[in-house]
Amino acid sequence: MNKRVNAFAERAKAVNPTENDAIYGPFSIEILARIEARLGDPDRAVVRLNELLSMRYRGPLVCVHPVTRASLQLDPTFDALRSDPRFQKLIASADNKR
Repeated sequence: MNKRVNAFAERAKAVNPTENDAIYGPFSIEILARIEARLGDPDRAVVRLNELLSMRYRGPLVCVHPVTRASLQLDPTFDALRSDPRFQKLIASADNKR
């Protein structure tokens, strides 16, 4: 993954952690998961998506919907992860974590 993009996203996550801000803290986690999925880092993306599915928050994008099992199945951002068994397991078990 592009080290510069990853460093910027990690810094955003550190500046506003979920522990300090339950509403806006998850935004950087979701954005980072999207970046990692698009740039070919499925290991990190799946870990972050798993983290997001375990919490409630308002999504950072225009539609303000958080990541859900349904959105993971439909969102083209995560197309690169579709064949990953960890991603398939994540979307199959996501309902149990909400």
